[in-house]
Amino acid sequence: MSRLARPSSPGSGPAGLRSRSDRLLLLVLALGVLLAFASALMVFTLFGQIGASLHLSRAALNWLAIVSAIVGAVGSGLFPAIGSIIGQRRTLVLAMGCLALGSLLSAVAPGFWLLILGRVVASFGGAAASVGVALAREQRPGPALPRALGVIGAAEGAAAGVGFGLGGTIEAFAGDDWRAVFWVMALLAALVTALMAAVLPKAASRVVRRLDLTGALLLVAGLVALLLPVTQGGNWGWSSAGVIALFAAAAILLGSWVWRELAIREPIIALRVLGRRPVLAGCAVATVVGATVGLFNVTVPAFLATARSAGYGLAESVLGSGLALVPFSLAIATAALLSGIIIARLGLAATAAAGFLAEAAGLGLLGLFHGSALQVILLAACFGAGHGTLLPAMYTLISDVPADEVGGSAAIAGSLSSIGSAVVTAAVTAVLVSRTVTSNGAVVPAVTGYRASWALGAGLAGIGVVIAAVFGRTGRPRRGSRGEGTQTRPGQVNRTLLP
Repeated sequence: MSRLARPSSPGSGPAGLRSRSDRLLLLVLALGVLLAFASALMVFTLFGQIGASLHLSRAALNWLAIVSAIVGAVGSGLFPAIGSIIGQRRTLVLAMGCLALGSLLSAVAPGFWLLILGRVVASFGGAAASVGVALAREQRPGPALPRALGVIGAAEGAAAGVGFGLGGTIEAFAGDDWRAVFWVMALLAALVTALMAAVLPKAASRVVRRLDLTGALLLVAGLVALLLPVTQGGNWGWSSAGVIALFAAAAILLGSWVWRELAIREPIIALRVLGRRPVLAGCAVATVVGATVGLFNVTVPAFLATARSAGYGLAESVLGSGLALVPFSLAIATAALLSGIIIARLGLAATAAAGFLAEAAGLGLLGLFHGSALQVILLAACFGAGHGTLLPAMYTLISDVPADEVGGSAAIAGSLSSIGSAVVTAAVTAVLVSRTVTSNGAVVPAVTGYRASWALGAGLAGIGVVIAAVFGRTGRPRRGSRGEGTQTRPGQVNRTLLP
């Protein structure tokens, strides 16, 4: 492989200038992540308005969420890997451009099919986080990296409040004008896209190689074949011929993809990065984190909005539910911003274990104490603090590779996180619909379904604690091994952060 000439290091130049450019880099990355996640969450708050306006059934509306989950997984898998070829800056601009274009299509959609197309295009913006991690790894290697990743994690936390709050505000004050939300998102995404193109630095180095189109197609087809039955198995029947055929196709396609990636010299994603224990641990953490936050997003907003006649619930409006989740959002952002200090003091494994313990406590106690808004808000904030602690730790783990491999590790982690979220969302949905009561003439999940779901979430977080503990025993660098000490080469994570 040949390499392009390396320009000056991103850390070069006067200290004040470097500090300003670093702050601008992190600000732009954070804005992109914030918009991408807020766009995905706000759609859930608009289902009622969209259904009434376009005369769509709930089953049709569910496809808006399904395509977002599938395309989000595909984008998170492909975009960082493509970025290692064409540059993460260009790829991030492309992802945000997709968010802008998709939001525009959604705003002008006269019916279901153009709206679906808009959500497909916009969902590629969900790759902003994983591509942002790869770009931050390029530009801020060494001890500064966890702080940069903490800013990205904080933006994810802020997105929860913005996403739920924006949709709720439109519903409360703009009647059925759901299109206004997409117009605003399209404008903001276009502005951030232009800002990224203007100010993000070019890659310090880029590998010149061909794009493995066959591998990319196998990955895309395999993920679609896997996630489609996962998200629709409850409706189609888990034992139906279509579901079984899709799972079989997914096994063949993904198996063929793995075989190809290991056999060729220039794969779309270098699976050899999983041979690095920190990256393997980071991918395992990403899977569990995706599962727990997916479970939270499915259960808590719906619980808050349920009428009290169901025997539980808080009868909050969409806006009220969004405001109730503001402490959850703030807890994620605060914990993520503080995570650099925590990681430096405790190490990655202990930090991840603490984050999972907070998630387990929040979900476990929520199953016992959910009779008032204050209880739900405080326990949701406890979960959010754990989630915000986990994000930078997870990103730092998957970044512990040479700069030209970080795109591949971010791609694997992003796909696994999306898959974990989709699988658990399907499982929780099945639990909720299997236990129902009638409230004001409508069939809604029984409180036992929520309790079982939160117990499942606490158990998953407990598995995360075990993963962190195992990593803590096996991931300690040997005395005198590569990377020991406080200095790092450009493009190398400071391994003294490992416990």
